[in-house]
Amino acid sequence: MKVGDLYIGRCKWHVKYYLASSCYYTDRICKSLVEIACPPETVARARRSMERCELNTGVTYSNKRAHESVMVVALTSSPAQFLNSFEHELRHLTDHILDAMQYPIGGEEVAYLTGDINSFLWDVLHEFICCKGKCHERGRNEICKCTH
Repeated sequence: MKVGDLYIGRCKWHVKYYLASSCYYTDRICKSLVEIACPPETVARARRSMERCELNTGVTYSNKRAHESVMVVALTSSPAQFLNSFEHELRHLTDHILDAMQYPIGGEEVAYLTGDINSFLWDVLHEFICCKGKCHERGRNEICKCTH
């Protein structure tokens, strides 16, 4: 699992992210949700979801007033599914930010914001995304190193 903090300067927004997370980290993630004032019923729903230990899932919650988010991508069944799950949670995150900042959903801001987040996280993300088909030969969820 990769855990980190991302600060998006243009929006003054903090994101705590958990990538390739297993159910082992449920308590830690729920603590992060509580720290950003996530409502107890939402924390409980997230806990139940994570405790099922299912692949290809995720959770994103944002405290729009505080400009803070927690984004979780669980373990996935393939590199392609990691990208799918990450982009799914990223879409929730960008929607939350755009709503809080009162930016139009279909405008240029969402495109720039999405690109910025992908760029900021590239060093982490590329480890989970297949490099020239080599990951399938090695097995599920193995971290792939790109060689260029």
